Amino acid sequence: ADVKDDMSKKLVKDIEEQKIYNQAAELVQILEEEMELSQITFKLMSMLMDGQKVHGPDKIGIDKRRLEKMLENFKKNSRDRNKNSKYRGGRGGNRSRNSRSRDSRNRRDGGSQRRR
Repeated sequence: ADVKDDMSKKLVKDIEEQKIYNQAAELVQILEEEMELSQITFKLMSMLMDGQKVHGPDKIGIDKRRLEKMLENFKKNSRDRNKNSKYRGGRGGNRSRNSRSRDSRNRRDGGSQRRR
């Protein structure tokens, strides 16, 4: 979602719903003596927007094309890894070098006898 677009829509809605104060009308009349109404409007809008600055990126999330490319690369890399790898994540048929001590611990006599 485009954060700035969302904020602009909210700002428009807030302006439409804003109550007009008598003092605001007086200030506009004073400003009209110095500049045109459109310039006053642009300056006031800019002041409002300055007060609502967003810190961070304009967009949140990942662009659809970029996400599709990332998924495509992930799938391709996964297939290549599975196809080219002999390691499948297990111990295979090899026992660890600690297997004797593990077998000894599991025996009832405390491992004092050798296995035959």
